[in-house]
Amino acid sequence: MVLKKLFRRQAEPDVLLDKGLEKTRRGVFLEITRLFDRSQIDDELFEDLEMLLIQADVGWDVSQQLVRELQQRIRDERIVSPADAREVLRLEMIQLLELASRNRKVKILQRGVPFVILVTGVNGAGKTTSIAKLAQYHKNFGRSVMLAAGDTFRAAAIDQLNVWGKRLDCPVIAHQQGADPGAVVFDAMQAAHNRNVDVLIVDTAGRL
Repeated sequence: MVLKKLFRRQAEPDVLLDKGLEKTRRGVFLEITRLFDRSQIDDELFEDLEMLLIQADVGWDVSQQLVRELQQRIRDERIVSPADAREVLRLEMIQLLELASRNRKVKILQRGVPFVILVTGVNGAGKTTSIAKLAQYHKNFGRSVMLAAGDTFRAAAIDQLNVWGKRLDCPVIAHQQGADPGAVVFDAMQAAHNRNVDVLIVDTAGRL
């Protein structure tokens, strides 16, 4: 529940998404929350925060931006309480996410030429669930969507993607477990071109 505590999401919880994010929530974001359980704000706090944000796959540039803005707000508003600083960080992250959501329009450059989305991430990050959400998002705009089962390593990964494909009425291009992922993507690209698919979403094997 640490991630919810930090961001206090207002929407109804998504059970599958929450399950996929459980490892991250109990790991990196728990450590971020604990960073502010101290008596004072010091340089070590900012250094550790930047490191944990990068570990959480926030990205180098965004992590530095968040830390800089937090430091600036603390100076400008003369914040001395770590708890208040944590609230400032929460608001800064929400603002950043809202800005990203306003600029997330995907331009399909040419009808019938697939717009390819390659989904990557470590094991348990929620890639398959995110693929399903992306597929539904594009279908809501009337776009045709195809899924490619590029994770030929993890047991049941292909079956899991096939289940989502049936639920969302999206064709799934898949080979047998242990097959060459490159061959799967090649076949998926050909199929997407031949069927004039708008969006091709490719699953991949999780790696650290």
